[in-house]
Amino acid sequence: MRWRRVRSPRRRWPSRALAPALLLTLSAVAVAQSLPTRRVGVEWNEGAPHVHVGVRDLAENDAVRARMESGIAQHLSVTVQAFRRGAATPFLTRQATCVVTYDIFARQYVVRRGRRAAVVPTYDAVLDQCLVLRRVPIGDASIWAEQRARTIFFAIRAELNPVSPTRCRQILRGSGTGSDSPIGPIVINIVRREICEADRVVEFRSEPVEVP
Repeated sequence: MRWRRVRSPRRRWPSRALAPALLLTLSAVAVAQSLPTRRVGVEWNEGAPHVHVGVRDLAENDAVRARMESGIAQHLSVTVQAFRRGAATPFLTRQATCVVTYDIFARQYVVRRGRRAAVVPTYDAVLDQCLVLRRVPIGDASIWAEQRARTIFFAIRAELNPVSPTRCRQILRGSGTGSDSPIGPIVINIVRREICEADRVVEFRSEPVEVP
């Protein structure tokens, strides 16, 4: 995305029509900037960052483990987004997903990533494969050349059984809060957050990083 700074001859308050959109943007900025900070390793290689991060705590509890061992497929997702400091939207996103099914007869896990499947013997190994990212490249050098000398940060969102955007839209239409709803964008955003939330979420951000 591109931002252009526009100078106005005098400061004006936003119109009533623009106020909800402005509040929504300011809210998005506040949410991204106010995430708790956690250590995220960033290694620059050939002009692009490679991220090291672990979010095993998403599933390191008895309740999640019981769900995993139910035999019903469970979805794990880790999303890494790059933000410019002060921006409301990311300029780059990378997502890693796993579908984990426990074979109750063989007492082992099957982990699927796309079309690939692997048998994993222990729960600890499942978490290591699905919730620990090692040297994951985020974008390429051509994208990061545009950010040189800027301050950015990475936001991490790990989810158990996330709701896809398509499914979320279907749910919202069924609940009367679709695109034609008269209740307004701010309320729709709040409802979307409640209805379309994953079963469990861990969110945090990195320390500020200066792009070399």
